[in-house]
Amino acid sequence: MIILIYAEVVKLVDTYASEAYVERHGSSSLPLGTMRIKVYLAGQADEYENNWKKKFGDIGVCDFHDWEIHSDQTSPDTYFPDDLSGVKNSEYLIANPGVVSSEGTWIEVGAFYAYKTKSPGEFCDSLIIIWSENRNPKWSLDFVKKTGHVVLTVEEAKEKLLELLSKR
Repeated sequence: MIILIYAEVVKLVDTYASEAYVERHGSSSLPLGTMRIKVYLAGQADEYENNWKKKFGDIGVCDFHDWEIHSDQTSPDTYFPDDLSGVKNSEYLIANPGVVSSEGTWIEVGAFYAYKTKSPGEFCDSLIIIWSENRNPKWSLDFVKKTGHVVLTVEEAKEKLLELLSKR
């Protein structure tokens, strides 16, 4: 009976971890009772950005909050509090505003920044923003770089997250 319960728990806990986790801890298994690291995926819907969120799915030590799945998108009365609750409860935020206007993404980034920093102007080490070469306006990039890590691609964002996780 205990073996069956343990087997079910193991199924619930994703035992496939990132290379960085394996390298640091010598195993791809999370210790029993370990909390997964919460990461909020802010930004464009998958259908408009080549399924960008799915590219993070193999990082087994993380529990990704995807507003398209985890928030009730019926109306602003439901998704605004759901999304911000996901932002508040996350340890990391990866933002992909794409190349179009992304007001909601920037609200989420600002809220995360406010939750995770102690004073204005502080660098937020747990914030990763994907800033495509084609994104405008270019003049705002220097401002954005002061908030957190800025990368050019989804692949670079994944690498940065793995690097940050390996330092835990």
